[in-house]
Amino acid sequence: MYPFCSAGFGRFGRHHAKVIANYPLHDFSHCEPIISIEKAVRKFSRTNFKDPFRMMEEVEGDAISIVSPEDTHAELVKHALNKDIHVFCEKPLSTKLDEARDLIAQAKQKNLLLRLGYILRYEPRHRILQREVQAGRLGTLANIRAKRDASRSWFEAYGHRVHPVYETLVHDIDLVLWISQQRCRSITAWGGYHLGFEQPDTFV
Repeated sequence: MYPFCSAGFGRFGRHHAKVIANYPLHDFSHCEPIISIEKAVRKFSRTNFKDPFRMMEEVEGDAISIVSPEDTHAELVKHALNKDIHVFCEKPLSTKLDEARDLIAQAKQKNLLLRLGYILRYEPRHRILQREVQAGRLGTLANIRAKRDASRSWFEAYGHRVHPVYETLVHDIDLVLWISQQRCRSITAWGGYHLGFEQPDTFV
């Protein structure tokens, strides 16, 4: 059995729990502090904690899936790495660049896996496109244009707590970097507020 932990049972946390629960060789512990959804958690996990740090102390898991609110990711990742636990973390790893770099360095120094939810890299069409571009079969790459439409329901769920670039547009940024295998030299950006949310709803 492989002890596996998961922190968070929101929109994405439910998806993670279903996948983990269907894997046969695991001992799954979960953390979700909201009492009203604890019953739903128990469909997938025999053990539910209210405190993710206590869970990591008591379970001594091999790996953890962090699907908690975005502003908690970095602290939970750091604690997991300190406990020698491999980490899969939903986006963003951190909302602070220096903090994210420190966590990456910590994982490398301890030879631990640290993976983020850039799932579009594994979508077949994107994998084929990346392969063909890198093989030179589509000619010389001169320009990439990416466009993403976020629904009103997305803003109703996330607009009060996380910048859209950190949570959803980062997929497009990651694809551009991955397909081109190049780094940005300069960045220009702007955003607008039209729907009344705390975060911008239009951005370029």
